[in-house]
Amino acid sequence: RKWLAVAGNPHVRLYRNDAQTPGHSIQLEGHTGAVTSVVFGPDRTSLYTGGEDKTIKFWDFRSGQCTHTISCASAVNCVSHHPTLPLLASGSLGGSVCVWDVATRRKLREVVPEEDEAIRTCCFSPDGSVLVAGSNSGQCFVWKLQQSRDVPPVVAPALVVSTATGA
Repeated sequence: RKWLAVAGNPHVRLYRNDAQTPGHSIQLEGHTGAVTSVVFGPDRTSLYTGGEDKTIKFWDFRSGQCTHTISCASAVNCVSHHPTLPLLASGSLGGSVCVWDVATRRKLREVVPEEDEAIRTCCFSPDGSVLVAGSNSGQCFVWKLQQSRDVPPVVAPALVVSTATGA
């Protein structure tokens, strides 16, 4: 079964991707502000959301229950799940990019690539070897995860609004 997740203020609605199910099937409640980002886990049963309420929430969308909440220092603008490892990346209004261990919910790494600039978007590459983040200033930051060293930032030609990767 395929699902579509739509974020709102302050909820997430899940729709079945079939013509026989009109309207949303599941509504996830728990954020206290606008939900700014939503991503499915690779297991296809979990969902992760970030919001203006400074939280990242872990959901079992089959039951509609929030299973865990991580409190952050500022509003969470984006979340991305690693394609094969239990890692979640987040970007914040405060300018940080964090990598979280999904199993323990611990922050493994935090980087502030550009002072006083919000991170708008982040995404792992399809093979999981690279994490990319974009800021309000139009900067694009790339980290090679396998080598654990930062790659110098690449300047984007315009404001970065969203990132996506795919096959």
